[in-house]
Amino acid sequence: MVKVTRWKKRGFTLSETLAAILIMGLVGLIVVGGFSAYVRSWRSITRKANAELFMSTLEVKMQEELEYASSVAVDGNNIDENGKEVVWFTDDGTGYATIFVNGTKDQAFGIKTSANPDSLANVTAEDLVSDGTSDGMYATYDSLTYDETTHVFTISKLSIYNAEGTRVLYQLGTLKIRNMNDAPVVK
Repeated sequence: MVKVTRWKKRGFTLSETLAAILIMGLVGLIVVGGFSAYVRSWRSITRKANAELFMSTLEVKMQEELEYASSVAVDGNNIDENGKEVVWFTDDGTGYATIFVNGTKDQAFGIKTSANPDSLANVTAEDLVSDGTSDGMYATYDSLTYDETTHVFTISKLSIYNAEGTRVLYQLGTLKIRNMNDAPVVK
């Protein structure tokens, strides 16, 4: 009778162990890479959503101010296809002269009000959106014009920037707001 000797396996060989470690390392890289891509994507989506929320809040606040303006002072020298550049407007509720102030890295989009239009330059701007919606972002616009015949304010290129001012997060080409008081132009 022939005796068959069988080798007992006592563990993994070195090559099997290295292959298992290599496979686990590759799976770990895929998981970590996928997670970091997920985090980047989540941050990007959150930034965009916050910028959209800030923009819509800013639109509503600007509409509230401009919709019921009782008079508008314009610069007759700065005229474009949308009307004349707004120097200041009169707030219907307070009767004060009011103007918007573009945001910067250090100052949020603001509003200045004063009983005397000539002193608007010396007034400290208050945040137009002060409920924390801005989350470090700030807004700017290129021009604010008023058309005397249609009584429409046109805000061109309203932009939301990140806190560093290096990227535009959201932008509207043109925003038109109809004045309900048919505000006359004051000279």
